[in-house]
Amino acid sequence: MSCCYFAVTGLLLFLTGTLPSAAAAPDRFHKPFRLKSSDPKPQSQEFFELTNPLPSDRLTPSCSLTVINHSFANTIDSPPFSAPYSPPSDCSPPWPRVVLDFRADSSGDQYDRIAAIWLDGAEIFRTSTAEPTDTGIFWRVRKDITRYSSILYKPQLNVTMMLENVVNDIYTGVYDIHVSFLFYKENIVPNDVRFPSIISPSQKHYDNLGTAELGLFKTPPDLIIPISSDGERGHWFRVESESDVHVKKVRFPDNTIQVVLELYASFHGNDEFWYSNPPYSYIRMNNLTTARGNGAYREVFVTIDGKFVGSEVVFPVVFTGGAGLTHYSGNRSWRSGISIYQATI
Repeated sequence: MSCCYFAVTGLLLFLTGTLPSAAAAPDRFHKPFRLKSSDPKPQSQEFFELTNPLPSDRLTPSCSLTVINHSFANTIDSPPFSAPYSPPSDCSPPWPRVVLDFRADSSGDQYDRIAAIWLDGAEIFRTSTAEPTDTGIFWRVRKDITRYSSILYKPQLNVTMMLENVVNDIYTGVYDIHVSFLFYKENIVPNDVRFPSIISPSQKHYDNLGTAELGLFKTPPDLIIPISSDGERGHWFRVESESDVHVKKVRFPDNTIQVVLELYASFHGNDEFWYSNPPYSYIRMNNLTTARGNGAYREVFVTIDGKFVGSEVVFPVVFTGGAGLTHYSGNRSWRSGISIYQATI
């Protein structure tokens, strides 16, 4: 396993039309949770993500399809888990909304782990697990994946999930993962339906969560081209140095009227806390032994035929146990910390 790297994948999403001719054990704190023998055995604890509700939350799914039901134990340096996918036969497309429903549970001692899900090589979800306890934890995350409809329509594809975990005498936590796609045949929540704000629920402030939640994808793209690796170690590119460049050849359809680039980036190993890394010159000057270096700035950029089209300055995330252990022990909240960049090119 490499000492440090950024995991990056991208997608090109095309809107087409008729045009006129022309690290296994990170170098950070880990505080196992132990019960006293006299303590009563508590129930498994729920963690939750602080986020806005989805526009489809007040609707009932027309059908659901389980795509992943798998336990990730000692999976470090192993190929990703893969399962077949075809659209559900009991509610055929089109679907105004499709939601990915991710559920996980774990118990024991374990670090938080980065995970990702790809459909036909296109990344549709990236997240971080929570750190379990001896008594067990569970959590649920949902993501609107309507914008990937052009792939969801296709039969006989593979859905792939990567979650590199370490299980041994010290790290005992296994992550049990269940992923379903929820398909909605009803119309989406109209723009004039509003939800109470989670920021100030006691005040008369409301968030409009109609089609605005789709952002650049109010109309799902006609074509999605994955910009990703071959998938042997997950479909993400591993950027291990500032000179590490990855290339993917793509061809734009002649009738393209808009192209959107979607870029996922996360940080690992000795780059997990990159925002506190000293430059190598400082490490040498002070005879330090740390492997964390290369300074405290990270940016992933993309070019097409040598021309700059977009970049992402990855935002810092303090993972559970990363700093100030007393602030994180027993923390019930959880949030995925992944940089996602979207831009029209």
